[in-house]
Amino acid sequence: STWGHFFLALSMAAFAPATMLACDFKRTERLDVRTPLRNVIAERHGELIPVTEFDEALNILQQLRDKVSGAEHNAEQLADLWAYYAHLSHLSGRIAIEEDSGVPLVFAWNDAMHKKRYTSRSVTFEKACVLFNIGALNAKLGADQARTSEDGIKAACAYF
Repeated sequence: STWGHFFLALSMAAFAPATMLACDFKRTERLDVRTPLRNVIAERHGELIPVTEFDEALNILQQLRDKVSGAEHNAEQLADLWAYYAHLSHLSGRIAIEEDSGVPLVFAWNDAMHKKRYTSRSVTFEKACVLFNIGALNAKLGADQARTSEDGIKAACAYF
């Protein structure tokens, strides 16, 4: 509609020169999540279900963890971050991975602002760090968009 184009033109004029801020990412190192989880499954449920039934899911979880611990920060990694978060959410509904659960995993992340290293045995901590990086990556992708055209502004807004 005419009014829609009018308001879009107004918003383009108002926001095109605006500075979009993005923050740095939390950093982590490679972590073997597959082996400790496989051992816990075998220990706790091995009598009921062969642990080999979980090998494919554990391999996918490991591959996703490896991808999110990498230095790539692009739209493809955004999908990997969401997939890893979904796998962690699904897993945490089946295996308690918290400070006192006895699962020998220590998640370590470097803070985005102060670069201090924090560790936890909690999957909730791991999920929070992944969510932070999802937000940071969305902000980076939004800030990287050329906002000199209608399409560029729409793309930037989609990320923000």
